[in-house]
Amino acid sequence: MPQKTHTWLPARSACVKTYDGCIERRAHTERGQPGRSRRAALRCLATLAFAASTQWSLHSSRAYAQTSVESTDSALTVAALALEVDDLKIARSVANFGDQAVLDALSDATSLAKLGGIRGSRWLHAPEDALEQLAELANSRDALLAPEALIVCAAIIEALTPAQLVAHETDLSELQRTELLLRKLAEDPDVLTELRITAAEARLELIDRLQTLDSEL
Repeated sequence: MPQKTHTWLPARSACVKTYDGCIERRAHTERGQPGRSRRAALRCLATLAFAASTQWSLHSSRAYAQTSVESTDSALTVAALALEVDDLKIARSVANFGDQAVLDALSDATSLAKLGGIRGSRWLHAPEDALEQLAELANSRDALLAPEALIVCAAIIEALTPAQLVAHETDLSELQRTELLLRKLAEDPDVLTELRITAAEARLELIDRLQTLDSEL
């Protein structure tokens, strides 16, 4: 099968080959088993994100220096999370920064600050507040940020409960906009298949949460 090229990934990136291998294995071993397609999609996404972040780490010092010039103090602090791999340390850092610093980093001008914001979003007091920005980044076509943003967006949605949304007085219009962004991503023929699968399933889960919440109110 000829190898496809995608705007999501840098030219000649090794993760394209890895992705194609995942697709081929899933086609042979997981066809007709929808319960496993989500796990296969997330495994491929994690591989893509890891490959891209490894490539990014080669340039992290220069990127961090650029962040220090272009970003606010809070975004610069959150940007350090882009270089952290320990979830416990990330969670503790986010507790110290506060939710707003992480949310601000998601819209910062520099990629490193955005990446720090993405990695910190799961550990917010109200992680659902980051969903719309994460969905926008997932649609960005950035080879590093888009897969990572989608992974975190899907993880947050999967953990959402109606009680949590009520307790945090979540703006439901933001969740509705998130659903539209996920639909746009899922229906984009130029996006990698596994990204589309993950976006579609995250969207369905979000719709389910909203319907459950509506029935309980």
